Amino acid sequence: MFFGVLPVGLWGIGRYLEIDFRVLDGVLKLLHISVFHSVMSLSYIATYSGIEEDSPSCAIVRLVHVSGDRGCERKEFEVLMNNENLVAGRLRTLIRDGLIREEDGAYYVTPKGKTAAKVFLFAQKVLGIEMGG
Repeated sequence: MFFGVLPVGLWGIGRYLEIDFRVLDGVLKLLHISVFHSVMSLSYIATYSGIEEDSPSCAIVRLVHVSGDRGCERKEFEVLMNNENLVAGRLRTLIRDGLIREEDGAYYVTPKGKTAAKVFLFAQKVLGIEMGG
């Protein structure tokens, strides 16, 4: 959806600002707007999951921050990092968004989920990011 809006937005902005895309200046403006839109869209996509669901890293940092000078004991992390906090909420979100489906207690990827996985794996490969652990 983000990138589907781009051509329509460019057309509308071009009409409103009376940009002539047939000259170099107009093409540069088009490129500038396209890069800005793409960067903002990708930034939103990258941060949305951290906003929607509390990421484990954010939860750990918040717990350590709240503990202040007293520090944070391992038991506190174990209470925070249980199955409900880490997995159950994410499974509900993936099901709700149609990326996976549950059937007889097992989870299966949907066609939409396969597409999303391919995008993430491609980005991971391009950026040289290895699986964490």
